Amino acid sequence: MAPVTLEAVIELAEQLPLVEQHKLINHLQDRARAQELTTEEWMALFEATVIRRKVIHDFSPRRVDWYDDDGR
Repeated sequence: MAPVTLEAVIELAEQLPLVEQHKLINHLQDRARAQELTTEEWMALFEATVIRRKVIHDFSPRRVDWYDDDGR
């Protein structure tokens, strides 16, 4: 028996009715939540959430610089 490929599974899943597609999604999400992540997997997920952008301006502790008002 030939191994099942991801592409074949996706193709079959797309043939399911929408309600059953949602059930499949929920099943896979529940199964993924039940598995403990290794340190490397956790770090990879954490790194994926990090936004890497330059800070445009230096931080200013002055209220007027943040809110452009006189502080009242």
